[in-house]
Amino acid sequence: MNSDLQDSADTEQLLAAAAAGDASSLRALFELHRAPLRRMVALRLDDRLRQRIDESDVLQETFCEIQQRLTDFVTRRPMSFTVWLRKTARQHIMRLYRTHIRAGKRSLARERTIDESSQLLAQAFSQRPATPSELLVKFEFQTQVQAAIARLPRLAREILIMRHLEGLSHRDIGVLLGITEANARQRYGRALVRLRSELSQAGVQDDSQT
Repeated sequence: MNSDLQDSADTEQLLAAAAAGDASSLRALFELHRAPLRRMVALRLDDRLRQRIDESDVLQETFCEIQQRLTDFVTRRPMSFTVWLRKTARQHIMRLYRTHIRAGKRSLARERTIDESSQLLAQAFSQRPATPSELLVKFEFQTQVQAAIARLPRLAREILIMRHLEGLSHRDIGVLLGITEANARQRYGRALVRLRSELSQAGVQDDSQT
């Protein structure tokens, strides 16, 4: 079965050379994955955390850890390099959130902002308007959806991001979260139910097709 998380031939070739000690191949491997990884990180940093760090900080920490653990990874190969890279970046992001929460800096657990991922998800859940009058209605709906998404638990948002913004299959979502495909599908369904509940509590009727 094809997967967006399978390693490409270029990745396999560079990974083998990097594991053998070729520093230029390691740099090329990082460059090959830099753009998609940056996008993945950008979708998961909200505006509050961006005031303290940016995507480049997370990428640098991720690449440093990958370099340190590369030999062990290649020996064991418990997953594809692409999955390992994404999981490592996600772990760094989660640690950053926990660090700032423990430090007591404007609780990232309680405060909500309308960040990029909320905006993009709201667009994904909104149909394109056909007339000028519908434009205003859809704009208002999209704004309310953004606010509802921002109130979702972090895991529910993560699953919606993976599914609707990154286009990952339930199988790939399961791989990244360490759960079965069936479990990933169930959690996605629960995330949609939670989103509709948030919209309903805000007095919004969700007529979009998801």
